[in-house]
Amino acid sequence: NMVLFDAEGKVKRYNNVTEIQKEFFELCLKFVYKRKEYMIQELERECEVLINKVKYILQVRSDEFDAKASEANLLKQFIKSNYKGYPIIKKAKVAGDIEDPTESKDAQDDDDEDENDMNDNEVRKTILSDFAYLWGMNIRSLSKEQAVKLQALCDAKKKEIKELKATSPEDMLRKDLDEF
Repeated sequence: NMVLFDAEGKVKRYNNVTEIQKEFFELCLKFVYKRKEYMIQELERECEVLINKVKYILQVRSDEFDAKASEANLLKQFIKSNYKGYPIIKKAKVAGDIEDPTESKDAQDDDDEDENDMNDNEVRKTILSDFAYLWGMNIRSLSKEQAVKLQALCDAKKKEIKELKATSPEDMLRKDLDEF
């Protein structure tokens, strides 16, 4: 007889090693499933970013997108062209790293027009920062060759997503255990 802590932190008596392994496998399987879903989401997001970069490069090169426009016009163009923004500032706020510039400090801020104008400007910059992965691209990276490279990367990510979706969590766990 073996006495150990189980997955819930409670003391449990096991009759043999096989019982311990079975419980460990079931617990690990839950986490492998979560990891697989997270990996798929991240790969899909990366692929979406690559697709948007290719689209942006092609639009800038064909003069469909004015990359020299003011911040307000850039934001309008991003929204009109259906680009997806990735809110870096919102993620940092959730993590507790920074305060949200769109939140007012107290009720007096709402009454002050100058403060509201500044807040609107900060909101616009916050939203525009969601598209920094596009408008922050180096001018040299706006070449047709770069668009082809990014498209190839996206195709590789799509292949990786397909392979990951086809892999069962059990196979992933077995592979992890073999590598361990």
